[in-house]
Amino acid sequence: DIPLLGFSLKIIDMDDPTPSPNNEFDLRVDLRVTDTADRAEVGHGVPLPEGSILRLEHARDTNDGVMEMATKGPGGENATSVAAKGAFARAGDEDVTVEFEYLFMEDPAGEAELIVYLSDTPEVGGSLMEIARIRPPAADRAGSVESTEFAIFSGRFARGSLNFTRGTYVELELRGTDARCWIDNWDPVIRCGVVCGDYGGWLYGVIGIEDYLLLLSEFGLSWPVSVHKGCLDLINDGVINVNDLMAWNIEGMLNVCPAKSAQDLYGASSNKALVSTKSYTGPRIGIFEPLVVFGKPAGDGVAIPGDYLYSTEADGTVIEAAPADAEGKVIADADGRLY
Repeated sequence: DIPLLGFSLKIIDMDDPTPSPNNEFDLRVDLRVTDTADRAEVGHGVPLPEGSILRLEHARDTNDGVMEMATKGPGGENATSVAAKGAFARAGDEDVTVEFEYLFMEDPAGEAELIVYLSDTPEVGGSLMEIARIRPPAADRAGSVESTEFAIFSGRFARGSLNFTRGTYVELELRGTDARCWIDNWDPVIRCGVVCGDYGGWLYGVIGIEDYLLLLSEFGLSWPVSVHKGCLDLINDGVINVNDLMAWNIEGMLNVCPAKSAQDLYGASSNKALVSTKSYTGPRIGIFEPLVVFGKPAGDGVAIPGDYLYSTEADGTVIEAAPADAEGKVIADADGRLY
């Protein structure tokens, strides 16, 4: 009953146009809009204050929805907290990376807090392991009440004593007076490991035949980076094909994988080869070609500049700087052109 691990554990993107109650949001998200902690305030026999959790179909753009969580419901009263629990695919013993986008919409009392839990049961509030607490960012940051840009929460967490073989569950709890928050692209994932070629087989961190079978199961997949599987593309050409199968071998894995850790490759931006610098036509120093440096230009630290390839003279003077906007390796062809 050990699952063959893919990577995304089936994202909830809030965009399913299917009418309720068969919408993906309705089927996969369990909701709690009241809090029993409010019982002391209202007394027994009196309805609890009710918040609100619903899907807004066109919040970000046409057919681009979000989940809205609000402690203040349609009745105008404020619940201490509301919670939503998403159901995702099963997983094994590997660490789970929990990701979602969030944007705090209202926090008039400065109390808003989003608590993130992992769980192995589908019912909201059941079998919770707290993994993070998120407060509204500063006013000039993404995700803040004053911003229109979503922030991304992403963290890798061990399962502890939880058992994910029947499903993986993530619960989000919003607290605070009149707090309101938007959530989008909710997605626990199994990232590629830091060991190149290890895809979560029988033992994490060890390359074995199960890892090859996982690679084989994705044969024919195009543009693997778009589904967080860029680390499978051992021959970085944008498709999982026979070249990747032939490249995979236990002894030689570290020689065919890119220098970056496989964990970072899920978002690789390009699968094309391109000429990065013109061939050098100036004087040669002895038998040596001029030095080519890969790096970033000096900056003020406010924004991270792009990568460049710099051709240099023997004294270090830069001859040419060309953007290097592709992931992969730097190679030279028979004519000395760099790609």
